[in-house]
Amino acid sequence: MKKFNKFELIGIGISLLLICIFISLIGKHVFNLEGDYLSAASTLFASVIAFILFNDWKDQHKVHLLEKYHAELKKHVENLLKSKKLISDEYFKFIISKDKNLMIDSPLTILESQIKDEYQSIDRLINEYLIYLETLGTEKFIKQHKEQVLKLITRIPDILNDFLQIAKEYDLEKQYMNLIKSLHNGEQYKFIMELQIFSEFALSPFYFEYLNSDN
Repeated sequence: MKKFNKFELIGIGISLLLICIFISLIGKHVFNLEGDYLSAASTLFASVIAFILFNDWKDQHKVHLLEKYHAELKKHVENLLKSKKLISDEYFKFIISKDKNLMIDSPLTILESQIKDEYQSIDRLINEYLIYLETLGTEKFIKQHKEQVLKLITRIPDILNDFLQIAKEYDLEKQYMNLIKSLHNGEQYKFIMELQIFSEFALSPFYFEYLNSDN
């Protein structure tokens, strides 16, 4: 919605006052009615200001939500990249260590669980973000951004399925080896790169384009 400066608001107030005077004069001379046009103008002006302030708050709330979704998504991608590196480091330590026993609470097991949690959190967040985008309008740049988000959403079930198939491996050493392969040269690697590119090169341009739009 258009933002009004103080001079435009003064202009609106004067316009409403003139309209009320005009209506009052017509009522007096045509219908022989008396009216307090100053009070009427004040009431109308207050109503208009309330409407403008409400819409301004609504616009600010939309921007706040946009910032929140972008910040959360970037944080999840950052966590995913960090967990990817940590689990690779832990797997390397496991390979060169003499102790080959994998416990249920080993760093590898914990990091594997963290990666799965990040995927699920990203899935929920992106679906919420898509619903939010539906409220922003139908401009071309918004539609294009929604298409990018939809592509990510359609990839997530495959990634979770890939993760599930890897977790079915009974031999934990092979399981972690397969996970490392997927994270570095497989489906999960491709998806993480898509997420990283989206968060680094798509979110900020969309944010500023939305701020500069008439929404």
